[in-house]
Amino acid sequence: MLYFSRKNPTTKDLSPHLLLGCENGEVIEYNLKEPETSKSKFFIEQSIQTLFVAVEQKKLFLLTNDQMFIKADYDLLKQSIDKVENVSFTPGYCQEVLDIKIIKNDTSGGKDFKFLFTSNDNNLKYFDTSNGHIKIFEGHTDFIMTIDVKDNYIVTGSKDGTVRLWEHSFEDKGNYNCVCIGLFQGNIH
Repeated sequence: MLYFSRKNPTTKDLSPHLLLGCENGEVIEYNLKEPETSKSKFFIEQSIQTLFVAVEQKKLFLLTNDQMFIKADYDLLKQSIDKVENVSFTPGYCQEVLDIKIIKNDTSGGKDFKFLFTSNDNNLKYFDTSNGHIKIFEGHTDFIMTIDVKDNYIVTGSKDGTVRLWEHSFEDKGNYNCVCIGLFQGNIH
């Protein structure tokens, strides 16, 4: 993940940073302007699949290959990675994560977020970090290799040779609806 921060919020000088989630469970932050200030933090003895930083909330979210979810304190301005705040497992599915996309949720007040991910069980999954609930959406008959999200639409591409177009919506009560509204076939790869 590449991001930019300011040493002083009033200055316009942006400092570029590269945040890496590593196979050995370590998170490394490289300050591209000042490499000597780079930092690392070991989180868990599992391969980190993806990470996401919520700047305003000073949180770092990690998802490992076997779907362990980690939330930690993280301050971009101080470049500090602090204690692990919460560790949980996405329930019931110990499969390797293939792709993930963050979905921002304006109704949560910015404390948590929701994301979609796929694993090698052919299903599209939705995970809400505020309550730990997971929902599964079926339809593909082989691994879903890629996801893209735009507005209220999700596109998934699978090894079954199909692309599915899904429509999703949030509800204030935390419910999540996702329906396949299009199926594109014809590619054998």
